[in-house]
Amino acid sequence: MLASKLMHSSEHNCSNEIFWQKLYSLLRPLVKRWVFPIETIEHMIKVVALNYCRDLKRRERRLLRSTDDEWSYGEHVDSTNAVDPAEIAIDKAFQEWLFERLSLEIVKFPKKQRNALLIDLAYRMHFAVRPTSLQRAFLRRGIRLQDFRAPAPKNPLERGRHAANLNLAYKRVANFCV
Repeated sequence: MLASKLMHSSEHNCSNEIFWQKLYSLLRPLVKRWVFPIETIEHMIKVVALNYCRDLKRRERRLLRSTDDEWSYGEHVDSTNAVDPAEIAIDKAFQEWLFERLSLEIVKFPKKQRNALLIDLAYRMHFAVRPTSLQRAFLRRGIRLQDFRAPAPKNPLERGRHAANLNLAYKRVANFCV
């Protein structure tokens, strides 16, 4: 309700040039710290505005008084945890995009670090009939995670090297995502 008022009010109209300039100047320092470049600042600002409106809607739902319809068999039914299909689709699309970018970067890792990371991912992954989005991203790069299922090295020296390579690989992944 409040979010829809904000979206349609003339003072918060996103086409206002002053609004765009202020928002751009506020977000510019944040954008410079991101690892991957943003193609258009307008798209990013629209996403920020959309998320802001979603947060307002969630806050409004929490502040609304409960009605008798929300009570079932003497238990309170929490309507704030309602699943929005649009949010699920957006999250799924972002996850697919992120896994594509990660798989492209992981393929470029040094061989020992890449193998250590793929072994760890394969160890933590459940392989069902239908591959997950991460498995599909690696398959597009010619990597089958099932092939990297291997037990931990028995030799303490090899196990230590594997752990060091895995640690370096996860640091590279973390630096990529910052």
